Amino acid sequence: GLTFSGVALLLQAQSRAARGAHRAAADAARRGHAALTSVTEARPGAVEPLFAMGAYNYFADNLPLIVKGLRFFLNIPGGDEKLGLAQLEESARSSDIFGTEALMLLAHIHSRTDRGDARMALGFLRQAADRHPTSPLIQTALSDLLFRTGRIRESKALVTHALALLAAQPGFSESIKPLAQYRSAACSLSLGDPASAIALGRSALLHGGSMRQGDARRWAHLMIEAAIDSGVPQEAAAWVDQFPLSAESRQDCLRWIDEAAHDPGRFGRGPAASVPPGEAEVQALRDLAAAHPGNGWLQHRLGGALGIQGRHGEARIHLNKAIAIGPAAVQGWALMWLGWIEEERGARRAAISYYRRSASLKKFDFSLAASERILYPATGRPEL
Repeated sequence: GLTFSGVALLLQAQSRAARGAHRAAADAARRGHAALTSVTEARPGAVEPLFAMGAYNYFADNLPLIVKGLRFFLNIPGGDEKLGLAQLEESARSSDIFGTEALMLLAHIHSRTDRGDARMALGFLRQAADRHPTSPLIQTALSDLLFRTGRIRESKALVTHALALLAAQPGFSESIKPLAQYRSAACSLSLGDPASAIALGRSALLHGGSMRQGDARRWAHLMIEAAIDSGVPQEAAAWVDQFPLSAESRQDCLRWIDEAAHDPGRFGRGPAASVPPGEAEVQALRDLAAAHPGNGWLQHRLGGALGIQGRHGEARIHLNKAIAIGPAAVQGWALMWLGWIEEERGARRAAISYYRRSASLKKFDFSLAASERILYPATGRPEL
């Protein structure tokens, strides 16, 4: 009765707000909040209303100040962040209907780079995955968070499992597969397997016409990087034409491909060294870095290999070069390696300063990994 009416009204409020119908959204939010409040007052121990009430209280307390100011005029109830989180956690523990949704929302809240706790977020998502081991959506969401926290190998294994679940169980939303394919391709590229990334990208191209432009741009960039790492940057031009890109994005991609074709040594990531790296591998990286002094990835690879060998002074030189000349992805990982080196010598405060710089980079896909290392001492070296 009132529980489901209240939940429906709050969802309706969210939908109306997204469409810009603010007065209608306020009305739905007010009525939904009142319905759920009536349930909790009549049955203080009821857990089913807690998911929607917790979500409302958390997000209402985290609205921008200008929006909070409008709340008085729209007569919308206020929120309470701490109460909202407590309600969501109780819902996750006790609700038979909304428990999994509460876990997923808690994971989303705690995975925010600016104020989250990635380790807590992973804990909530792992609980959801344990409850629903055959859900490709939850497995993909967990894989995505593992990737963003730098656990690339674990992410790859899990998203491979998610794709197998999708193949074995027809009937799931068609939107899940492209998400899983992209995450799998990104893992393959990061782990030094551009051929697998390209194969997944070609599969995604079969459905390229239905992609949003943002997704198409991500895929195009990944395919270009994979082509460069495979030594065939010019082949990426044909793929770019098949993605539904804006004219500006298309020109940017073609310019990148042209630059890579004329100077391939400047852009490739170079080989990933084994762990621990042999002296021959380190020397090969030295030779590549010397031959292509403008390639930040090679400086980063060499610095990481030297760091694993314990040659920290030499490692710092090359990692700082990587930061000076590389794009955001190179800078972020190089800063995390410098932080790890500081932790290895027991200088936790110095390590945190590097992690903070890494987490603050605007275009670094792994800023959440750096944020986690700010909160918790590193349990291992960076994976990339």
